[in-house]
Amino acid sequence: MAHQHAIPLAKVVFITASVIESASAFGIATRPSPSHMHTGLCSQNLGCGVGIGTATAEHFFAGDDETTHGMPWSTSISENPSDRMEFMPFWNWQMAHMQDHLTDLEMIRVPANLTYAENNSRNNNKARVINLTFRSAECRKIRVLYYDAGSTQVYNTMWYSDESIDAPVLGISIMGFGGKRYLAMADFQPLHGDGNAELPRAFRDALIDIRGRSPTLHGKLSGRYYEGTRYFSEHILHGRFADASAVEDNILPAFQTCVSEYAALLRQTTPDDSQEGRCHVGNLQAAYDTYCGGRDPATEMFGAVFGKEWAMRFVYDSLFNLGEKPPEYAELFEERNGKI
Repeated sequence: MAHQHAIPLAKVVFITASVIESASAFGIATRPSPSHMHTGLCSQNLGCGVGIGTATAEHFFAGDDETTHGMPWSTSISENPSDRMEFMPFWNWQMAHMQDHLTDLEMIRVPANLTYAENNSRNNNKARVINLTFRSAECRKIRVLYYDAGSTQVYNTMWYSDESIDAPVLGISIMGFGGKRYLAMADFQPLHGDGNAELPRAFRDALIDIRGRSPTLHGKLSGRYYEGTRYFSEHILHGRFADASAVEDNILPAFQTCVSEYAALLRQTTPDDSQEGRCHVGNLQAAYDTYCGGRDPATEMFGAVFGKEWAMRFVYDSLFNLGEKPPEYAELFEERNGKI
């Protein structure tokens, strides 16, 4: 099957997970997988069909992430002075906040080639993406993504609670286009039923309060990719802006409040560490990943830049790795490799 918008592989750089295996490269001390790591307990013992499987975790220390892929980036890959790294303050703040407020924070080594990708073949339209994944006592998975394509900048973070905590997913996406158009969304995304009625009360009340303090973020989803209200709350924060000042004045404060409130609510929630409880939450998160994996615009966007094969692996093996893979995933890799 031919790639859509095929790109010469010699011009596209995929940095494998081996780059971050060196402790000195990331300020990371390698240690065995922690005892609280999910090892597919539900699928093995309860027949729930959810199995994250074993993974390698590494202890994460602050201050040294600049040494891997140049993070935090100060200039764009486009080398155009007018293309600013507008959302890097979000990255820097979140890294510091996670280390200060989460327990036993660790970085998860994702499958090879899915941490970083760079495309230098598009003339003046160069692009790169970095995607780091963490876990803590409070969260099974925290994903942090930055996409730099010159005039297009994207920041995205997703927080999944530990399976012992029945909580919504925190989802935040911020996009900038040419310094003239901005789109921001943040939500405590319910995993039970449809819409805000199924949000746990503490999370619902917190989101209502944040929204009340963010009058410029009262917009509605377009419905282009996600139909209806499933996995979106009634009080989602959503806004479109035409002024770059909105990034610092409106979007950043709301982002910081959402992250800090969500983390605090996880700490305040009484965990259920029973096998049944963990399996229940794991199944809900897997269903969420299946829904989002089949609808997320990342597949189309990254496919056009880094190639369809990489985009499919990125979405289904990293972004939404608990979800069911579509037939197209198997067909693509069977045709290219002769096997999965």
